This record gives sequence, C-alpha cells and structure tokens, in this order.
Amino acid sequence: MGSIAFVRWVLGWVEFQIRPRRKGACERFLNLCARQGVALWRIGRSEELFTAAIAVGRYEDLRPIAKKAGVRLKSGKRHGLPFLWKRISSRKGILAGMVVFAVTLHVFSLYVWSVQVTGNTSIPSERILTEAKNMGLSPGALKSRLEYQELQRRLMIAFPDVSWLSVNTQGCMIEIALEERIKHPEAEKREKISNLKASASGQIVKLEVTGGVLQVKVGDAVVKGQLLVSGVAEDTSGGTRMMRSSGKVIAETEKSLVAEIPIKQTVRRLTGKQIVRRSVRIFGLELPLSLTGRPQGEYQKESERVTLKGRTGDLPVSLYTETWKEQTQEEITLTEAQAEQQAKAKIEEIKQREWKDIKILSSNLSGKMEGNVYRMTLYCQCEENIAVESEILFKP
Repeated sequence: MGSIAFVRWVLGWVEFQIRPRRKGACERFLNLCARQGVALWRIGRSEELFTAAIAVGRYEDLRPIAKKAGVRLKSGKRHGLPFLWKRISSRKGILAGMVVFAVTLHVFSLYVWSVQVTGNTSIPSERILTEAKNMGLSPGALKSRLEYQELQRRLMIAFPDVSWLSVNTQGCMIEIALEERIKHPEAEKREKISNLKASASGQIVKLEVTGGVLQVKVGDAVVKGQLLVSGVAEDTSGGTRMMRSSGKVIAETEKSLVAEIPIKQTVRRLTGKQIVRRSVRIFGLELPLSLTGRPQGEYQKESERVTLKGRTGDLPVSLYTETWKEQTQEEITLTEAQAEQQAKAKIEEIKQREWKDIKILSSNLSGKMEGNVYRMTLYCQCEENIAVESEILFKP
C-alpha cells in the first residue's frame, strides 16, 4: 500500500465531487468507471453528493462517463509532486535555497567528519588519533586525498603492538579498527652484571640487599662513589661468578639547599583591560568572527579551542577564542620579610621536586641579607637509599 501511495504522489492526483442530475446517477457513474477500468479511491458519500479521487492524468477521461451517467463533476484539491513543484518553481528564493542546500550537502560529503578508534585496549585512542592526524587523517580531511592502504601500513609501523589494523570508510566517518597482539611472557633475558655504589657520603643504618656480595656493614661510614655491593663473587673452588647486584643501602646523610632571592625585582601586573578575539574553523578553513586585530604592547595571551563533538567523535568544526590581557611592568623592592617568604617557598619547591624519597631527620634553616640578595640555607640530617646500580661492562 505504501508503494502505491508513493506512485500516486509522484504522478499527482485530484479530489472531485460527483453531483447527480437524477436519482441513482452517482451509483451508475461509479459502476461505469469500474467497468472501464478507471481507478478511483477515497470514495465518500453525503446526502447530496459523492466524493472521490483520481490520478490527475485520467481526470479528463471521466467527462464522457459523467455525461452518460447523468452526473456533474467538480474538481477540488490537487495533490502530489507535479503541483508541489509548480508552487516551488514560482518562488525563486525557495528554489535557490534547495540548490544551495544540495550543493552544500554534496561538498560536505567530500570531507571526513569524524574519526574513531575501535578494538584498542592498552593503546590510548588519543595516541592513535594523534598519530593518524600527523599522517593527514583527521576531521576535515578531504576523503579523495586519503590513501587508505598507505595509512594502514604506516599506522602498523607506528604501533608494533598491533597485530592487524584497517582504515574503513562509513560515509563521512572514518573508523580505525585494530586488534592488539597477545603478549606472551618473554624468554628470560640474561641479566646484566652490576655493582651498587654510594651516591652520597654517610653512615649506613640499614641493609636490604637481595643480590650481590656485601662490601660494607651497618655502622660503616662510606664516601660518595664507594663500592657497597659487588656483582663479582668467588666460589669455593676458586672460580668467579658474575651476578646483578640489587637492593637498598639506607644511610644517614647530610644535605643542604640554598635559595637566593634578589631584593629588587621586576613584576608584571594586569591592568584589567582585555581583548577577546574569536574564530571558527570549518574543514580546516579558519574564519574570523571578530574584527579586532592583534593588540600591540604588553599583553598576556590565553587561548582555547573547543571542538564540536558528534555521536561518533569530534566534528571538523571548532571554535577558537583568544583572550589578551594587558599588563604592565613594575619595579619593586622587597622587604626582608617578603624575601624570606619567597626563599622558603623556593626551598620547599626544590625539596618536593628533588627530595621525594628522602626522609628528613632534623633540619636547620637560616637566612640573611647579603647586599641586594637574601640568601637562605637549609641544612638537613637525612635518611636515604644511597645505593646506585653501576653496570660492569666487559670488552669483547
């Protein structure tokens, strides 16, 4: 039934009224139409007349039948594509809009709208998408310029842990489908031969050695570079056995940090004035949304790009925003208290960065002015692992 209705809509059809000139004329008209193979539908009846519908091309065939049956016909509403097209063609704006829409839709279909990765488990999708982008595959790329076999080959080389990879096209969406290799336990490799040496001077307080021959004991004082654990041992028969040294040698050490803060400094301050510039990128084409040019002078720039996302991933449309904040340079002179505060913050930053695995037993912090510089020194009594592995290399 759906296909019949569609054909009728494409060809066009018209509603009409059947008014009798004498009693029984309408029934006679319908019978004559059926005998002559004239298809009518939507047949309805009221007290005074009948209604029906017919294909627009066969409406004229009803006139001799109507004359013979003794009825009068009056056409009504017209439906279907021919009449719709007639109305649209008389409105140039709608017709132009349809053409522009069709052309735009065709042009957009030539580009990649989104790229997604499937089948990966341990390799992050972002890493694969970044590598594919470097090879020219990203939202906004022209599909006709993509060489899918070459992309597959280069991605396989870039990710050796992938057993197979395929770049598939699904309309305007590109799918990178892959399967990662099943990693089997590697055969045990020959261990390297190494010693453990002291990275700093100190007194040993604890030994946690799991490999190698100890050369020191708890309570010994050692200096930086001294051998702590040897990877070479003699067996009972006088032979030599090589091994890898491993473990920890905990020692008490002395460490110090120095921070110097100049009293006179140049700082930048924001004035509160800012300029915002925006643009939109569509299929790689950057279109400005702001008429403001790049400001001249001392400004701090902050930028953000927001990419529109669809159901299958990123779309080739993004909004870029630049915020330029005006700033001025100002010469200031710190008080001793302010310099001391900055020095403490600097020393704490260095401790967090360089002394992560060091336990501080006791500390002494001192600071003083030295000309135009505030100098702060931190002396610490620490406990740390001073064992550093040093490989023993043999020349062939």
